[in-house]
Amino acid sequence: MARIAFARGPRWSRFALGADLAVFHLGMAFASQQTLVPAFAERLGAPNIVIGLIPALMAVGWMLPSIFAANYTQGLSRKLPFLLRWTILERISYPILGFAAIFLAVQAPTLTLVLLIALLVLMTVIGGALMPAWLDLIGKAVETTLRGRFFALSNGAGSLLGLIGAAAVGVILERYPYPLGYGICFLAGSVCLVVSFMFLASVSEEPSAETPRRDPLGVYLRRLPDLIRSDANLRRFLVARALYVAGSMASGFFTVYALKNLGAGDAVVGIFTTVMLASKLAGTLAAGWVADRRGHVIVLVFGSVASGLAAIVALIATDVTLMYGAIALSGVNLASTDVSALAVGLELGPESERPTYIAINNSWVAPFALISPLIGGALADSFGYHSLFLVAAVISAIAVVAFLVFVEDPRHVAARRAVR
Repeated sequence: MARIAFARGPRWSRFALGADLAVFHLGMAFASQQTLVPAFAERLGAPNIVIGLIPALMAVGWMLPSIFAANYTQGLSRKLPFLLRWTILERISYPILGFAAIFLAVQAPTLTLVLLIALLVLMTVIGGALMPAWLDLIGKAVETTLRGRFFALSNGAGSLLGLIGAAAVGVILERYPYPLGYGICFLAGSVCLVVSFMFLASVSEEPSAETPRRDPLGVYLRRLPDLIRSDANLRRFLVARALYVAGSMASGFFTVYALKNLGAGDAVVGIFTTVMLASKLAGTLAAGWVADRRGHVIVLVFGSVASGLAAIVALIATDVTLMYGAIALSGVNLASTDVSALAVGLELGPESERPTYIAINNSWVAPFALISPLIGGALADSFGYHSLFLVAAVISAIAVVAFLVFVEDPRHVAARRAVR
């Protein structure tokens, strides 16, 4: 494959792409899917099944559309114009949610809840459709053995910035009464997304020398099952990835459990976010180092271990203090996900079909990301939170075994094939 030249040089492009990701994470910290969004939904009167549905729908939005967009993306000689055109629609949800929280939440909580769900789904669906293009752009700019550190440093910087954002969330929610505090958090996140866009727009990409043929969508989708069937290690990896996602079903309920069952106040949302981001920062730096040297699969193993331990800690927690441990372990799981869950897709197949393999890795787990939190919410409503935490711990343990026993890291597979 021809070398891609960036007009401003590869160093600037790597920096700008990393800064885009880091500042985007800062924006997410102001309205964290794990802490602030569930707490806001609970204040709007959402039952557990709906609270579980929100992260499920967001996860599906980030994942499922990739498979439908990959064929189109693969046929683009330049990915950046496509990204810049559509990411504006991806980022419009937060300012709307900010004003809705301030002006609608008290008078029309049900309408605000519907807006919350709809706008977060819009944001993630557009983001999911853009994922193959964004990752392929990163794949052009960052060499294979630097990608772990690229994602680690970018996500680590995002977590470090997020610590500031999380501290601000705690202060905002304590100082400003509901719903004004939540609205301010969404609006602060909106400012960060604008800055993130500016970094992305500063990247300069030359057209690819070779552009793969774009098949009709129906033809493209029909050939994907044969592609998966022809690769036994890919099939086993996808099963383990599904277990990895399902094992994280409890993470969206830790904050709600602390608020409802352990007597925590709204200010704990900011503290939980701070703890989560601090552990995520430490975990991200470690995961990046491991990923570049040992591959991404072992990082996902550590993520499943952390997810299972988080559920066990929540299971035995009798006060808010122990829940800090569960939140911290959840941050380690998020670090493993941020560094390796997407980056491994860059190594699953040949470079010419990289968007397709990115999409397979991303979209395959969408049904599991949708169903598992719904099952978690139903378990919490029917049998209590302890049953949810126990099931999540067991699934995470199975995921660890699946990765360690049945999956070979795709980087090692590619190296062995290159020798032949």
